[in-house]
Amino acid sequence: MGIIKPPDLTILAPSFYPNMKPLWHFQQTAEKFEVPVVHYGLGENHRTWLYSHLLRLRVELKHLPSTQHVLFTDTIDVIFNGTVEQMCEGYNRMGAPPILVSLEPNGLNAGGWMGEVEAALELLTLIEPNPNGDVQVMWREAVEDKTIDVIFDDRRRVFYAGDGDDLTVEKGHFKWAGSTPPVVHLPGGHTDKDTGRDYKMKPLLKRLTHAV
Repeated sequence: MGIIKPPDLTILAPSFYPNMKPLWHFQQTAEKFEVPVVHYGLGENHRTWLYSHLLRLRVELKHLPSTQHVLFTDTIDVIFNGTVEQMCEGYNRMGAPPILVSLEPNGLNAGGWMGEVEAALELLTLIEPNPNGDVQVMWREAVEDKTIDVIFDDRRRVFYAGDGDDLTVEKGHFKWAGSTPPVVHLPGGHTDKDTGRDYKMKPLLKRLTHAV
């Protein structure tokens, strides 16, 4: 553990879509907050969540730029709500643990985590694939049986995951109970082949533009 700064961090995102069009909100907010993202899978067919979020992820982590820390995030239902500096600040305020994991209302969310690259590789090797291929279930089971050890971002210092109803808007940012999570995730739901998750992401961003 130790205090990290932006040059120490790589933002890594699975992007198994034909192009960036379904990820317009992700890209738009990344540009707004000057967040550099390393995408993998762009232009490839999506196989399974097991492949994109575990098996392929292990490979990608081994070939990261020479940073010691990584922030992993989903894309289709995520926007950025802050800078890389704020990600590092939130992580440091949580004690800079080897692995910090996002929480949604019913438990661990495997679509957002941050930590040391070596710790992440070790953790992803320990997670046992299950027959249904649900990576989130695999993470939760591994935490429950103490196969892996993580710290939950219960104060939303880095990650917010939920339906968005408990977010407020202040000075152009989403807030949650006093925190300003730089990564905002609305997990779950149907992904339309043409419009992705626009039915959720457009209203979310509209709240920022309509806020006084």
